[in-house]
Amino acid sequence: SPNDIADVVVNAILRKTRKREAYLLLGPSEISDKQVATLLSEQIGTNITYVEKQLDFFDNDTASLEMIKAAGFEKSSIESDTIRIIGREAESFAEYLKATDRMTRIE
Repeated sequence: SPNDIADVVVNAILRKTRKREAYLLLGPSEISDKQVATLLSEQIGTNITYVEKQLDFFDNDTASLEMIKAAGFEKSSIESDTIRIIGREAESFAEYLKATDRMTRIE
């Protein structure tokens, strides 16, 4: 979630011991674009429909990411750095939407 990313960034800035280190940040579970639309619909009370685009709609890099997502290889056996860096599990998208106390007016 954006909260996780913000927490990792603050941690990286304040702990100046980690220079030029890349972090892999993943949510606690995979989530499909249709699930995102459903969760957003529930949160704001307006129906949002996910419309799948053909791969030729995207640039090459984005198309490659979409193919990885479609194949279900986003997470497989990859370990996230979230716990190691911020000391807690990653926040799910549903948890993020419910945590309105951390959101700005724009969100």
